[in-house]
Amino acid sequence: MADILVIDDEDNLSYSLQLALKRAGHSCRVADTLKAGLAECERQPPDLVLLDMQLPDGNGIDLMAHLRKEGFDIPTIVITAFG
Repeated sequence: MADILVIDDEDNLSYSLQLALKRAGHSCRVADTLKAGLAECERQPPDLVLLDMQLPDGNGIDLMAHLRKEGFDIPTIVITAFG
């Protein structure tokens, strides 16, 4: 079982991912901004992050760069509705 953090501001998508991941036996947390996602990573680093590119307070790639710079080595899957 993995601890997965979903960082996405689309409530329907976050909820659907959370349900599917929990049904698969994983624990799942959700954050809807970069700031909230960073706080979750600092509080308890997850095993995996599902990260949206476009968030209300910035770009998901910036969060990835920040986490790596701070020494976090968290596998990350970037998701986006944009091309």
